[in-house]
Amino acid sequence: MKLNQGGLILCVIYLAVSAPLMLLAYNASDFKGAYVLNQLALLPAGMLFSYLGAVDLVMEHSWLNNTPVFFLISLALCYGIGWIFSHAVRLLMTFVP
Repeated sequence: MKLNQGGLILCVIYLAVSAPLMLLAYNASDFKGAYVLNQLALLPAGMLFSYLGAVDLVMEHSWLNNTPVFFLISLALCYGIGWIFSHAVRLLMTFVP
């Protein structure tokens, strides 16, 4: 299975931004600061659930309300957005001489 290059590039960018934020959140001595840094790192999944109106669903289930699940959802979302942009650029290049 061949992975999309645009999706992988966006995933690497997301990892480069979120990994230091998660590391700082893990090493923070202040709980409020750690919470804010962690929320910034997991922003794509949080925005998706907020847009879909599924925030109450997330808060009800403890297995869904944790960092690794939000991280994987954010990573998959970034890959999907990169895949869409890559295909949109490829489609536009076929119409432009």
